Amino acid sequence: IFGDIKSRETIVNTSIKSAPETIEKINAMLDKAYSIRGSLIQNSKDIAKEALLLSREVDDKASISRALSILSLCLMITGECEESITCAEEAINIYEEIGDEKGIAYAKYNIAGIYYKTDNPNIGLIFLKECLETYQQIDDFHNISKVYKSIGTIFEYFDDQKSAIHAYEQSI
Repeated sequence: IFGDIKSRETIVNTSIKSAPETIEKINAMLDKAYSIRGSLIQNSKDIAKEALLLSREVDDKASISRALSILSLCLMITGECEESITCAEEAINIYEEIGDEKGIAYAKYNIAGIYYKTDNPNIGLIFLKECLETYQQIDDFHNISKVYKSIGTIFEYFDDQKSAIHAYEQSI
């Protein structure tokens, strides 16, 4: 009996000690998945899925939500829209739980991309407006620019060149 207790304590302590190392590994994997998404999307998606599994194993909410967001992006790129929205919505729930406003905006940007690239640019515009408000509150100029560029694209869909140009100018 005591042997079992001691070995369980050892396993638990080893897991706790390795969690920060695992989270570091997860973050490196997610950085890689994000950086190769344009050229190696299937690899990017596979890495994001593996990072999500590891994140769930160590039960780190920040890692889980980030992995879900990047997986959502990869799924959007590959046209797996329903799965992408599911991942983004789960990420949003976790981001809300941990109070990560920027993460919420990032996941909503993925959802906006799906809607404005399919047949629902009006819904995409609503999500982009929410993202823009968050990014403006935290002075995230890179993402403000990205959102304005997407808004400009939507206005082009609406054949509203004046609003599109204004949005593109805001992105600069």
